[in-house]
Amino acid sequence: MIEDDLELAQIISDYLKSFDIEVTNTDSPYNGLSMLSVHKDYQLIILDLTLPEIDGLELIPKIREKSDIPIIISSARDDILDKVMGLERGADDYLPKPYNPRELQARIKTILKRVDHPTNEPKNATNNSRNSVRNFELVNRILDCIAPIAFCLPNIISGVLKTVNIPMPNEIIPPTTGTLKWVKALSIPELINVIIKVATNNSLK
Repeated sequence: MIEDDLELAQIISDYLKSFDIEVTNTDSPYNGLSMLSVHKDYQLIILDLTLPEIDGLELIPKIREKSDIPIIISSARDDILDKVMGLERGADDYLPKPYNPRELQARIKTILKRVDHPTNEPKNATNNSRNSVRNFELVNRILDCIAPIAFCLPNIISGVLKTVNIPMPNEIIPPTTGTLKWVKALSIPELINVIIKVATNNSLK
């Protein structure tokens, strides 16, 4: 914990100790940075903002240069700009003073639980998932643009879809509103396949 109010720091330390959370406090931001470099077993930082030597908001990027350790800001400054800047610069949570230490303990527990049990999903799988979401959003935007035409010509769309050899979900029945829902349910490769098959199908009149 980096807190220059030593009395408050002692109260918080004593309270958290009852939950088996050991706290080491310093009132010097630069000393806190040094401790973080020397002791690699710290799990979380409770950070005040109004500190001697350097403001807490300026300290966060310096911490992030050394570690991705979770940071909970504990500050009497409740201005929305301070909250936004703190979170944007790398803090994980913002707890305005005064607060009940029980709330701080609950937030610490939640953050440490998340850190101790990270997702087992590989990084490339996460990226693929994000790309799929972006592709789905792009398709939705395109389909929203053509929706007026699609709904004006449901019979034509139904006829086109019937010429494409792609199984339709049983719960969706074209050619009315179900048609567009079915198209939206297609993946990118399936949509491309539809376009190719329609373009090359000589039976269409």
